[in-house]
Amino acid sequence: MPNRIDELFYEKHRVDRATLENLDREEVEELRRIAMERPDNPNRVRALGFLAQLDHPATADALRRILTNPEESADVRAAAAALAAQFGPDAETTLLEAASHARESFVRRRIAASLGEAGGPMSVEALRELANDDDDGVRAQAEFSLSLLAAREGLDDFRLPVPSRDDILEPRPDASQPFTLDRASLDETTSVLQSLGRRTFGVAVARDAVYVVSCERNQMMIVLDDRLNHPDYLERLASRPSMLALVLSRAPDDGTYAVRWLVLAWPESPERFHLAVHRPSGQQVMYGEAVVEARALGFQLASVRGPGQLAIRLSGRLADGRIEVRDAIAARTRESGNTPRAFHLPGLTGGPNRDGASLARDAPDDVFLT
Repeated sequence: MPNRIDELFYEKHRVDRATLENLDREEVEELRRIAMERPDNPNRVRALGFLAQLDHPATADALRRILTNPEESADVRAAAAALAAQFGPDAETTLLEAASHARESFVRRRIAASLGEAGGPMSVEALRELANDDDDGVRAQAEFSLSLLAAREGLDDFRLPVPSRDDILEPRPDASQPFTLDRASLDETTSVLQSLGRRTFGVAVARDAVYVVSCERNQMMIVLDDRLNHPDYLERLASRPSMLALVLSRAPDDGTYAVRWLVLAWPESPERFHLAVHRPSGQQVMYGEAVVEARALGFQLASVRGPGQLAIRLSGRLADGRIEVRDAIAARTRESGNTPRAFHLPGLTGGPNRDGASLARDAPDDVFLT
């Protein structure tokens, strides 16, 4: 009879939770031993990822031991930092301890990203220190993570850039195509929410606030913050920076979704707001503004220039927690630029956003962890 654990490690793509839940107690214990007691096993990181999917009680302790042990390999510590983000505030103390003695810049960058995703007010000082790091990538990630934390917690460390008009990339009408934005079906919504789990960056997720964006064969999902459906949402937006939505892309191999972009807003005046779309790495991909229109929010967004960017223009209204589109077009080709190159951690075979983690040490900002 084949060993089911070996089959899991042989699988190229993501292993869904239902498959993992069919493992018996001895098989789950074998995963725990590989993750915690066999540091030389090449499947160790995947085993950690499987345990995290199962919410196994040993996972948090395993991640803590790895992150706080300077004798562990840097690649494994970076993977552990990525996995820790899905435990939210429960992992904050461990991440902060790891940040204090992480020697490698790409480990510090990953810790900064996870603190931005899941940290609370305790993380502010550590992120401020990382924002003064000797490494450019660590500094940039820490500064962006501070802005995410400020939007989530209502703090003062929000500093996102406002691009100039020359930085805006508008699609050419003769080289563009329309795209549509509609309410997601029940099956699509269920798949999105299952893929997200607890990794919501603080966005209040609800079933009736998920939209599908379709452009020919390409598809993304938008998850609006459910608080936009509350009567006082305009007053809330006028008082502090906020995260409005998550934009998710679908993995072609298994149909699961991962966060691709974050949509943020901050007030310019009580009736006018900045809008920006960023990758989780911090790179800005779109910018625009929103204005109050009779208890609704009229908005427009366009792409920001950069290598490999796709020119997009989107305008519409946000009313009663619903998106109403006025104009939505995208260029048929991307701007010339570098192609992202992912760096894969040992023991992982599924690429970015698969079980465990995938790390971009020196890749462009298109490569990110979720």
